[in-house]
Amino acid sequence: TQNYPLSVSHTNHAPLFAIFPDTTAIEDSLYTSRAYASDQDSSLFSDVVQYRLPQKPSWVSIDSTTGLLFGIPRINNLPDTIVAVEAYDNVGGTTRKSYRLSIQHVNHAPTIASTPFLIAKEDSQYVYRAVALDVDTLLGDVIRYRLVAAPVWLTIDSTSGTLRGTPRAINVGESFVFLRADDGNGGIVEQTYNLTVDHTNHSPIITSAPLLSVVEDQTYLYQATATDQDSVLFSDRVLFRTPLLPAWLSVDSISGTLTGTPRIQNLKDTSITLEVYDTYQSVTSQSFSIHITHVN
Repeated sequence: TQNYPLSVSHTNHAPLFAIFPDTTAIEDSLYTSRAYASDQDSSLFSDVVQYRLPQKPSWVSIDSTTGLLFGIPRINNLPDTIVAVEAYDNVGGTTRKSYRLSIQHVNHAPTIASTPFLIAKEDSQYVYRAVALDVDTLLGDVIRYRLVAAPVWLTIDSTSGTLRGTPRAINVGESFVFLRADDGNGGIVEQTYNLTVDHTNHSPIITSAPLLSVVEDQTYLYQATATDQDSVLFSDRVLFRTPLLPAWLSVDSISGTLTGTPRIQNLKDTSITLEVYDTYQSVTSQSFSIHITHVN
């Protein structure tokens, strides 16, 4: 019989994964998943397991103590990515395992980045370019524009988002505009506003031709006429005047009648400027000369 002491040396055991993280994350949502590794040396030899990520995307982190992976993937983190998780103990034992992490894309609705012009002028072109932004254009989304509600004189370019049109007198006042931008994948954004068309006054138009001669001692008569396109919708009133008249000639400011009888002392050509003006003092003028023929 022989007795002798036998020494058994401890062999460290690397941790072994028992739970591994989820392989799917959702864009713009918090991804949390846990890796867990057990170490058979923990009870007898007090090994402590810790965790690290030797390969990972920038948005993922891990709690070295609990093994909790967390982070929020964004559109620029698409598509799949590789994550390597290592569990290691305090004696040098290491286990490494990699997995493919798939990121599910979430469509983003466009956002309006432009402010509309709220005033349009009668007879002047109104232009407003609606601008909608969509981060998913990186993935091929194409924004299209349309008018849900608008005055009849206003149209929109479905590609550029440009609203364009020329309002007329009948369109003066306030109109409701409702536009929509659609990314084609269910994402929409809307913009509404009240558009006011301001009236633009129009000058009267003289529609008559003057009588250019008269015989001495006979009555001169010229019935001037004028129209104003604002008279119906905006009640503009047309009146007549002459800045300078010879003494023998007079003008009726309401009817536009120029009348008078020249005498011998008036014998010379007379220059006349007839002005027609409306309620807003918009003026149109007509200049001419009256030749007076002498009677012996």
